[in-house]
Amino acid sequence: MAVVASDAPMLVLFIVGWYLPPVLWIYYRRARHICLKYRLPRRTAVPMLLFTVYAIVMPATSVFGKDWPSFGSYVLTFIVIPMALVFFIITETMIVVLFQITELLMLPQSSTPRKVRRLILYRWLLHPPIQIFLAALVLVGLVTPFLRVDAKTLFLPDAVGTVSPQYQELTLILIVEVVCLLLLVLILSWYISHVVDNFGLRRSYQQTFHGIILVLVLIVLARVAADGVRDDTLRSLRLPSFFSVVGAHTMLYFHVFLPVRAMRASRDATLRRVQRSPSRIHPHSMLEKKAILEKFLMDDDRFRNVLTFARMEYTTEPLLALQAITAFEAGEPSLSAASRLVAQCLSPRCELETDVGKRLSLAYHDKLDELRNADAPRTPPQFFHAFRQELLVWILHELVPAFTEHPLGVEYVAFMRLEKSMDRLNVVLACVEDLDTS
Repeated sequence: MAVVASDAPMLVLFIVGWYLPPVLWIYYRRARHICLKYRLPRRTAVPMLLFTVYAIVMPATSVFGKDWPSFGSYVLTFIVIPMALVFFIITETMIVVLFQITELLMLPQSSTPRKVRRLILYRWLLHPPIQIFLAALVLVGLVTPFLRVDAKTLFLPDAVGTVSPQYQELTLILIVEVVCLLLLVLILSWYISHVVDNFGLRRSYQQTFHGIILVLVLIVLARVAADGVRDDTLRSLRLPSFFSVVGAHTMLYFHVFLPVRAMRASRDATLRRVQRSPSRIHPHSMLEKKAILEKFLMDDDRFRNVLTFARMEYTTEPLLALQAITAFEAGEPSLSAASRLVAQCLSPRCELETDVGKRLSLAYHDKLDELRNADAPRTPPQFFHAFRQELLVWILHELVPAFTEHPLGVEYVAFMRLEKSMDRLNVVLACVEDLDTS
């Protein structure tokens, strides 16, 4: 059949749908990015690929395949959609378990024997064989009602078969199943840890629930309107199918498009990497605390907040000395620049005199003399590393405890919690990846 005016809504969706494959490809290829990896993108990509296929092929069938057998629409509607939703829920369940385990690692004092036993049981949901078994079991239950379709209906032209009474009856069953699965999505979202959820996953799943419920309401209203008005023009628009494709776009919008957009807008990829501590060995080590503080002070606004507090309560020299080291490392590490920094921070009665500087003064003067005697044109890499590390330790011991109790320190407390949760979550994700490859 030729394309007619009533095909316009589905034709628009068919054209718009072609933005989905490249976005999904970016989502999959950049799976290790900080904005994506905690969403388990390689797992999420499976249901999202099924929704992408549905969002492109369903409009194409409605517009260009009116004479094709309705078997294609049957598979897309009653097989692909349940499969996509089941895989989607399996991934959400994994996220819930991962976040709960991470919270237990972060806050062991808040755990109870019952909670630990429950997590020991739930951790089996992270094993791929268990996931495959559960997905197959649920899919059999969901798809069984659709297997009683009359085979003759499947070979009718798509424009006829998809409006047959039996097809419409099966659609109502599918709507009920989708509502039940969406309720499960909502319930699981309530169990996503507040402590670990730093990227709004709970909100994404709840927005998905609200968005798809709205789509289902529109599908039901469109069917009621078409049956009540008995207008062939309204029927030819195929509004229920139109809104079902919009539902697929909704899923992809919240779980692929928005994360990719956040990734593109993120500055995290351009920030200098700061070494993390081996938290799986000692999660509260000084190395980790120094790494978190150093990363926090890299931001100019945050540094100014700490400096403001230090000016009110303590000496500012250690912070300014740390800033001077950062400026030195960002420039040319010449011997003359190193001499100026030593004179500024590591000499008796210098401009930025600190207890740390007094203790390391002699050692750094000896190092400079050795470089001068050797006619070295520049300092070796990380020449001031020891000085930097000692300054960070001093700030952590003398400044940070009071800073975290002050209103200016609220952001640092939140930042510290974020960094620690990401560190623990990375450990748990590494364990899951080991399970996948074993």
